[in-house]
Amino acid sequence: MTESFIYPNFQPVPGIRILRQRKKRVSHTPFVKTDGGKLAAGFDREIKDCTVRSMAIATEIGYNNAHAICRAEGRRDRGGLTTPQITRALQAAAKKHNLRVEEVQKPQAIGSFNKWSKTIHGTLAQVLPQYRTGRYIFISARHAFAVIDGIVHDSFQVGGRHRVETIYKVILPVPASGPTVIIPASQKPTQSQINDLWARLNALEARA
Repeated sequence: MTESFIYPNFQPVPGIRILRQRKKRVSHTPFVKTDGGKLAAGFDREIKDCTVRSMAIATEIGYNNAHAICRAEGRRDRGGLTTPQITRALQAAAKKHNLRVEEVQKPQAIGSFNKWSKTIHGTLAQVLPQYRTGRYIFISARHAFAVIDGIVHDSFQVGGRHRVETIYKVILPVPASGPTVIIPASQKPTQSQINDLWARLNALEARA
C-alpha cells in the first residue's frame, strides 16, 4: 500500500488515481494596475475595452477620446476590435491628436515556425526586456495593453506567457514652450519711471 506524503494515514482506494495539484505560476512581469480613466469617464459598465484602455494610457488622449475613436472605426459598446480596426483607430488618433504611431517589427521566438508553418511569436516575458524605454501598445491574440518604459499598464496582471503578435510605438507630441507675453506699449514703463525705481532701491539699500 502506497503511503501518502500529505495524509500519512490515508488509504488510497484501488483503481483511483491521485493527482498532485500543480503549483500556480507567479508572473514577475512589472505591472501597474489602472483602468485608463474608464470609471472616471462614466463607463463603468463597459467591457471588452482593452484596446480603448491601452490607447487612452499609451497616447494620453483620455478614455473618452479613445472610446469615440474606436467607435468611429466600428467598435460596438461592450465589444472588441479586430487588428485592422485597431490599426485604423491608432492612425485616426495620431492624426487627430498630433501623435506618431509606428508599427514595430513583429517579435518572433526562437524557432520561428511550428508544424503548421505559422509564425510563433515571442512571449511577453521574452519581448518585454527589449522595450524598457518608450510608450507602446502590445497586441496579443485576444488582448491589448499598454507598456510604458518596460512596465505593463492594465486593469489586471498580464501573464508572461502571453504571446505578443504586434507592437505599436507611440510618440507623444513635443510640448510647446510657454506662451509669449507681449506687453502693450501703453503699459511699458518710461525711462523716467525706471530711473525713479532705481533711485528708490538705492535709497533702501543705503538705509539697510
